[in-house]
Amino acid sequence: MYRGGLQFMRHSISDTAEYGDYTRGPRVITEETRAAMQKILDQVRDGSFAREWLAESRAGRPNFEHLRQVDREHEIERVGAQLRAMMPWSEEGKRGTGEAGKQGGEEKAADKAPRRSQRSAQPLPR
Repeated sequence: MYRGGLQFMRHSISDTAEYGDYTRGPRVITEETRAAMQKILDQVRDGSFAREWLAESRAGRPNFEHLRQVDREHEIERVGAQLRAMMPWSEEGKRGTGEAGKQGGEEKAADKAPRRSQRSAQPLPR
């Protein structure tokens, strides 16, 4: 987006995705969606989002870690791992990890996901 706006983004995707953007996008981004996005932007601007995040960090990030784990266990992650394992050009496909993400496999896709750094929740300077 920062390089060339929507037109460059659309240039970077398939024609099918671009067509979907034009014909389905308006159904997804409604006035209600815009209002919700505006409320979030207001929270960023007034500092309430930052205060919430700082409090979460100071408390050891329990909600953040829970949400991260729920996201890792989402069905789309399991299915995505299975699909990528079938693609010889992908990292999973190159490793031959065809069992990645399958139920009952040796390792779950979430276990194979790259780990983000686990920084300790240190209070930030005021």
